[in-house]
Amino acid sequence: MRRTGLAILALVALASCESGTALQLVSAKVATAAFSERPAGVGAFAGDRLLAWSPLDAEGEVLLAVPPAEAIGFSLTDADGVPVVSIEVRPDRPLLIRVCHPVPEPFDLGEIRAERLPCRPPEDCADEWEAARACRAEGGDAACIDCPPSECDAMRRILELCLDGREPACGGHRAMTSRTRPPRDGIGCEAER
Repeated sequence: MRRTGLAILALVALASCESGTALQLVSAKVATAAFSERPAGVGAFAGDRLLAWSPLDAEGEVLLAVPPAEAIGFSLTDADGVPVVSIEVRPDRPLLIRVCHPVPEPFDLGEIRAERLPCRPPEDCADEWEAARACRAEGGDAACIDCPPSECDAMRRILELCLDGREPACGGHRAMTSRTRPPRDGIGCEAER
């Protein structure tokens, strides 16, 4: 990461000189093993507009250089920089930061980890699904229809008959950051108060 970081710092300095815009460094570490498909990089977005993108290194670390903007969101991306999953601070609440004036220290997004999305049954199998879910053993990363072989077998068979070829909307991941909240006043925004 050190060599990559130095290369990015050199690019940031060059881009800042050429464009006249100072850029804020943003770092993150992605726990890549938890994702079913390894993300290729992290992108910084203002709405739908890509502000910056950088690939993950072998350890899942990334360093981005972003220009000042009001609400910068971050996503894990594929190799083309296309967002795959938004980075969130809480379920359904994306991490957004404001950059007024870049500061020398990189802003750390924290560790980005995968959180499995809950399975949802087809609507007409909801009752059977809930009954099978209630009897499922606690703990572990249970599969969608994973009732243990016990008194729950009958309920599992009823659920399988109900689903019978219909795929539940199941699996996938959220990308959650270990950072619980973005900087309250933004980065370098103190002078604007």
